[in-house]
Amino acid sequence: MLGGVPTANDSESNPMARAHAYKAQTPGFVNAWTSVGSLGTLKAYIGNTSDPEGAGEQADESGTNNGIPSVKCFVAVGKCFEITDSVADVLVIKWTPLVRGGGAPIDYN
Repeated sequence: MLGGVPTANDSESNPMARAHAYKAQTPGFVNAWTSVGSLGTLKAYIGNTSDPEGAGEQADESGTNNGIPSVKCFVAVGKCFEITDSVADVLVIKWTPLVRGGGAPIDYN
């Protein structure tokens, strides 16, 4: 069976945070969303450095509407990811490893 257990924590058991770089220990998926009714825009970046937003590529961007803004993207093993948002709403970031037993992302900042 493929797929691991989703987590909102990094490898140090800290909640993953906005505008913070994380390095994937295994391939997997990152999903992020803000509070209901937010008018903000989320962006997901992937790169090879501790600054995916500045030195990487944008992988996904949410729309701006009255729904729930969310982003999701695949992250290869060894790549870094970062989620940014345009407002200071509650932000939830979840990591799901593609393989069972895959570790949480490493805090790379």
